[in-house]
Amino acid sequence: MAALGVSSIQVSAQSLSTPPAKPWNVSATLRGFYDDNVNTSSGANKQDAFGFEISPGIGLKWQNAATVVDVGYRYSLQYYDSKPNGNTSHFDQTHTFSALLDHTINDRFRLSVSDSFVVGQEPDALRLDYFGTPQHVPGNNIRNYGSLSLNAQWTPVFGTEFGYDNAYYNYADDFNNAANPFGSPVFASNSGSLDRVENSFHIEANYRLAPETTGLIGYQFTQVDFTGDEPISGINGIAVVMSNSRNSRSHAGYLGATHVFSPDFSGSLKAGIEYTDFYVDDSADSEVGPYIQGSLNYNYAPESYARLGFSQRHRPTYDTTSKNADTSVLFGSITHRIVPRLFGSAVLTFQNSTFNQGPNDGKSEQYYQLGLNLEYRLNAMLSTEIGYNYDKLISDVSGRDYDRNRVYIGVTASY
Repeated sequence: MAALGVSSIQVSAQSLSTPPAKPWNVSATLRGFYDDNVNTSSGANKQDAFGFEISPGIGLKWQNAATVVDVGYRYSLQYYDSKPNGNTSHFDQTHTFSALLDHTINDRFRLSVSDSFVVGQEPDALRLDYFGTPQHVPGNNIRNYGSLSLNAQWTPVFGTEFGYDNAYYNYADDFNNAANPFGSPVFASNSGSLDRVENSFHIEANYRLAPETTGLIGYQFTQVDFTGDEPISGINGIAVVMSNSRNSRSHAGYLGATHVFSPDFSGSLKAGIEYTDFYVDDSADSEVGPYIQGSLNYNYAPESYARLGFSQRHRPTYDTTSKNADTSVLFGSITHRIVPRLFGSAVLTFQNSTFNQGPNDGKSEQYYQLGLNLEYRLNAMLSTEIGYNYDKLISDVSGRDYDRNRVYIGVTASY
């Protein structure tokens, strides 16, 4: 109702121009929403909920000719009229911190460092890339992404890139002895099945083949260590399998290219082979599969653009009986300025995962997500929006299938 009221405010005398540049910014969003399956349950177990979200944020950006520093913090408070499963109250709270440093050392070297840290319960903030579907997770759960890259341009046509990426997950839910009495099947906690550290290093050499085309050759090493130190399957007290049995090391070699088709249209592709071994569990088979990353970017009109991406590789999985999954992800988005103040956007994601080893070996599941949004910008500091999200999971694993519809309406003020 607040959003509808604001949208009717007379703004003809207000300017749509951008306010003067300043090193800081503040914003706040108020949303009302409806979720018809807040626990992503299947069949008759669905639970719907109405609620609202209040989300203030602050940012600081400073730059000169060689350096950009960008830091921010956002707080989200969500209220559900029906408590999600596992919640002790009707409220969720999420804290999101972000930081970026981009520094041009000299004409040859450039350094970039970034980090994103989240504490909370909400799936859009705790999303597990290529790992599973976005589900509400009770408790103060921690997720951190860090990245570092060093680019060197040795000659006008030859350069290298060294990169390091880190992902850290720590969930509040621990192993429950009362729910796993001696002699009964183990029910894995979120910590046992999801807590992990991922470290990835890559090195690439690139060569400019033409003014618009650059070829590259690269290698990437990734180590995934599950840190829950808890039983995740088996019979409690008998033949128990521990979290670290799924620890893995992967080696990927690939060739690639980037090409600028026009000033507004560009694309990139990396393709190769990935080898993964499970260095803790000697009885597990190693895995070999394709390693692919590709993207297209098209700015087709003023304030209008389209993105398309695809990836294929081995990824960890929520299924504690499997070692990992062959995961394919197709992602597309479009943002279009319909009229000067009205913007529409759409996001579509498709993910296919096929489990490797264990009782579910060869089984697969497909996840679909569609997001639609309309935004009306009243002026440079005030906007309203309405949106719809649809999620659907089709799985060979019993009890996993579900669909979910979410709608929202809101208003955002920024300065």
